[in-house]
Amino acid sequence: MTSSPGGWAAPDPEAKSVSAANFDDLGDAEKVKFVQNETASTLAHLDKLLRDLDDLGAAVDDPDGYVSVSLGFDGHLLEIHIADAVGQVLTNIQLEDRLNRLFTAGTKGINEMREELWNDAVGDSD
Repeated sequence: MTSSPGGWAAPDPEAKSVSAANFDDLGDAEKVKFVQNETASTLAHLDKLLRDLDDLGAAVDDPDGYVSVSLGFDGHLLEIHIADAVGQVLTNIQLEDRLNRLFTAGTKGINEMREELWNDAVGDSD
């Protein structure tokens, strides 16, 4: 096994492939090695999922270019840009309506990306 930055041991590529059916046939040392490899593999998979989740985000722009928002993987607002000219071309209600539409579109996109990530993660673990 090799040590990784997170403090856990990376899977040993030389380790024997053992199924749950013949786990009981292993000796104590082999069982420990098997469990260590399984744990390391699971942690590596979780680390990858967390990195992928952190990479999710949505940037949504108003078609007229007056407003843009960026949302994080959890739907929280990361950035908002409002053009200086917006006060001359939109009322407060129109600006609110555009912001609401952008947030709705961004949230929908984030939810779709998270669902795709989840489906991929569940498919990878099988």
